[in-house]
Amino acid sequence: MFKMISEEHLPVTMAFLKKDPDLNLFFIGDIEQFGLQNDFMQVWLDDLQTPHSALLRYRKNLLLYSDDMSFSPKEILGYIQRYDVDCFSCGEQVFEKMKSVLDPACKVKDCDMAKMTKIEPFQDSPLVIKATPKDARAIVESLCKISEFADYRLIDPDAETPIYQKRLQSNETYHFIIKANGRVIANANTSAISSVSAMIGGVFTLPECRNKGYATAVVGRLCSFLLEQKITPILFFENPKAASIYHHLGFKDFGKWFMYFPKSK
Repeated sequence: MFKMISEEHLPVTMAFLKKDPDLNLFFIGDIEQFGLQNDFMQVWLDDLQTPHSALLRYRKNLLLYSDDMSFSPKEILGYIQRYDVDCFSCGEQVFEKMKSVLDPACKVKDCDMAKMTKIEPFQDSPLVIKATPKDARAIVESLCKISEFADYRLIDPDAETPIYQKRLQSNETYHFIIKANGRVIANANTSAISSVSAMIGGVFTLPECRNKGYATAVVGRLCSFLLEQKITPILFFENPKAASIYHHLGFKDFGKWFMYFPKSK
């Protein structure tokens, strides 16, 4: 049975999660950034002394990690239902065990996971710059034009710009961009970050500016920046064309990540 942790259990919790820091980026990053003194996030362990499974709720999202698959799928399903979860996420082995209790009619999405420990030589570009809060509006306006992101959410520039400004100001996220005529024509950013690794996301080039190496340039510069800080770049991807860019830069596949949407029937 899972037990909710408190501050006194954080050393044990973090030591357990950091045994697999790449897979547990979201766990580690959320705990480091938000702590436990809030009402939108809780963490549970199956054993407060020698854990083998961890569960994290962040608002309507639920994450599960296990190193020995000893958890009860029915117990996890209870958490999904109790917290009216929008998205349940986990690695491939955990998902295989959870499938026995998940509704097959609901939407499931899987992504390949890759990480970089060393960057390969790439064609850098003097056009790439590190974004500042002043670039937030242009970033959001360009994001609105990327059809590949349409399934994730609709972006309202007026609502989103202050959020992006705040994240850039506090270094909660880093964006590397290429600008032309006041527009952001290419972007790569961190979408989650911890003391040991960072998730790369938001990679795009405006449709009319593609096939010029801009995506490689912004991702390469961002990864170089992270590696200099001893932070491992991590990413999820589905697009085979994007995969070729990432592999060329030095990313190596290390598994799959699954997302289950209980309300999608």
